[in-house]
Amino acid sequence: MSIPTPGLYMSPSKTIRIEITKADPTTGVIEGTYENDYTPEGTMIVKGKIGGYAWVNNNDGGEGSAPFSINFTVSERPIDYPYCLVDFWNGFYSKSDSIVITGTRSYVRNDGTVQSIGLGTLELKLNT
Repeated sequence: MSIPTPGLYMSPSKTIRIEITKADPTTGVIEGTYENDYTPEGTMIVKGKIGGYAWVNNNDGGEGSAPFSINFTVSERPIDYPYCLVDFWNGFYSKSDSIVITGTRSYVRNDGTVQSIGLGTLELKLNT
C-alpha cells in the first residue's frame, strides 16, 4: 500500500488542492499536482515531484503507518524569470487520511517586490 493514500486533498476553502498520484515508500518522494489559487501571480500549478514523507516505528501500528511527517515544496519561475514564487508546507499525515500542514512563502519579482510570509495552518482532507 502506498502511504500517503493517492487522491485529491483539499483545504476547506478549496483554494489549495494537492493531488497525490504516487508515493514511493522506498525514497519517501511524493509525485502529483499542487494547485494554489491564492498567490500574487494567480493560480499556481506545479506537477511532478511535489513533496516527501517519512514515517516512524509507531507503537500502535508498526512501520509505515500513520501518523507520519509530510512536506510539500513547490516553486514557479516562468520563462524570462519575471518572478519566483516558492511555497513550503510542513506537517503530518493523520490516521483519518487528512494532512495538517503549516506553510510559508517567498516571492521575488524583477521589479524589486519581495515577500516572505506565513500561510497559516490548514487541514487538507482526502476528497472521496
